[in-house]
This record gives sequence, C-alpha cells and structure tokens, in this order.
Amino acid sequence: MNTKNTKTIRWISTLAMGAFLLLSGVTSQAFAGPGYRRVIRVDTPRTVKKKTRPVRKRKTQKTTRTRLKTASTRPKSTTRTRSIPKSTAPEMKLIVGLEAGGVYQGLAQGEDGTLGVRLSSIATDPRSANATWLGIYGRLQVQPNAGYTRMAAGLTAGFDLLNVDLGVVSESAMASNRGEGVSNRNGNEFSIALGLLDSLGVYARLVRFEDGDMLDEFGLRLNLPLAF
Repeated sequence: MNTKNTKTIRWISTLAMGAFLLLSGVTSQAFAGPGYRRVIRVDTPRTVKKKTRPVRKRKTQKTTRTRLKTASTRPKSTTRTRSIPKSTAPEMKLIVGLEAGGVYQGLAQGEDGTLGVRLSSIATDPRSANATWLGIYGRLQVQPNAGYTRMAAGLTAGFDLLNVDLGVVSESAMASNRGEGVSNRNGNEFSIALGLLDSLGVYARLVRFEDGDMLDEFGLRLNLPLAF
C-alpha cells in the first residue's frame, strides 16, 4: 500500500473517531437527563393541627329574672314606703267596768255615794301606734241612800289613756223622794275618764236633766276586758 492511501485512511479514521466521540458525548447527555445535576430536596413544612378544647357556653340567666332583680334594688325617690300591719281589720272587744263614786246634787241633796256597772263594746284600730278605739256603752247605776236608779247609753271613744262618753240618761226615783208615785226624768250626760294603771282609772261625769237640775259625779272605775 502506498503512502497516499495510507494518509487517506488515517484521515478518514480520525474523522470517524472524532464524530463518534462527539456523537457519544451528545447522546450520553441526552439520555442521562438531570442525573448529573445536584438536586436539593426541599421539604415543605407540614401544618401541625393543634388540639383545641371545645369552648363551653356559660349559662346565662333569663332576662326576666335579671330585670326583676334590678328593678327590686332600684331606690324609689318619689314615694316613701310605710310599714303596714298584716291585718288592718279592727279588733272588737267587750269591756265590763265597775264604778264606785260620789255624787253631788245641788245644795239640798248634798253628797251621796253611787255604785254602777258599765258595759262597752269597742273596736280598736291596729294601724295606730297608741290605743285608739270607738264604740257604744251602756250603764246601770244606783244611789242606794236616796233611792235613785239611773240608766244611760251612748257613744264612747278613746285615745291612749283618755276615754270620753256622750249619751242620754234616764233617772227613776221612789215616791218618798218626789211626792206620790214613781217619778222619772231624762237628760244628757258627758263623762271623761283617765287611766291610772293597767285597768284602773278615774272618771268625772256631768248630767243635766230636762228640769234644769245638774248632777256632778266623781269616782273610780275598774275595767275588765272580756272575749266574745
């Protein structure tokens, strides 16, 4: 083989080798892909679910109850409260009074002793701080030495220790005192009494008859309350 052919063969082989190497390099890059690169793996942060406790709803009071409580504690500036007793009905009482006194009947008759029984029915007022009452009374009285008998009836009222009577009176006398037969006369009376102890008091009575005769009386009275 001559020298010219030998150079030609070497040049072709060198060219083929270079093309092969070039082709092999391109092919290896194409099929290798990103394997030759350094891949950095980034982990995305995981969301951590926190455990939350259920919130309990507080029990709220009813609005009506709250309004009532608020209204009851609100002071009233325009009105004044006053304690009222549980029972405002009047209390009924029956009282028996025993009287012993002396009477003065003009210059001719002079002084004389009397005995009497007084019965009263009264209604007391429980709203009053002091004893207050109103009622009716009846009285039977005798004057033994002179032979007089008197009956009276009327209205009675009282406040605390003070008692007032206002009524009509009728007097009867035997024949030995006023001529023949039995004589009667009528009149009006007013008396005032003042309590001294629990049931004992003093009284003063003024009687005026139709004929103009006047009678003054003073004495002691013992009151005995009775139940119906």
